Amino acid sequence: MTNQLEKEFRALCRALYDLQIAYIFKVPEEMQQTPCDFFGHTTTGIAVFVECKQVNRSALPIGTSNGIAGHQWIALKQAHQCGCYSFLVWRRGEETALVPFSVCLEAAVDRKSIAWSDVARLAQRPLQTALIEALEGE
Repeated sequence: MTNQLEKEFRALCRALYDLQIAYIFKVPEEMQQTPCDFFGHTTTGIAVFVECKQVNRSALPIGTSNGIAGHQWIALKQAHQCGCYSFLVWRRGEETALVPFSVCLEAAVDRKSIAWSDVARLAQRPLQTALIEALEGE
């Protein structure tokens, strides 16, 4: 089921298209065990994978249905290892962080979750600004 964060991210995807930065689309909900919520590519041909989570807890579990499901973690990790852009977009309350998967990996070392305190600094910039800068920083 599409939540408010995913609706807002869809609008951001349209803006990226209009700006000719990237073509990113929502993965159809009808697919079983979708690898991520959004996928696409930049105008220079680099694949983009995005998983959106709207969770108010202080930590996001990895490998569980109430956090980042195991198959989603694997898909984001594989995309990252292949040189794709791979992001977690985590909204906690009024704050939203664009978290590159490299940061997710660092935050999850020796843990089965990502603590908000490890990524909160990334919520200080507007999501659109952070994403545009990340995708143009090729």
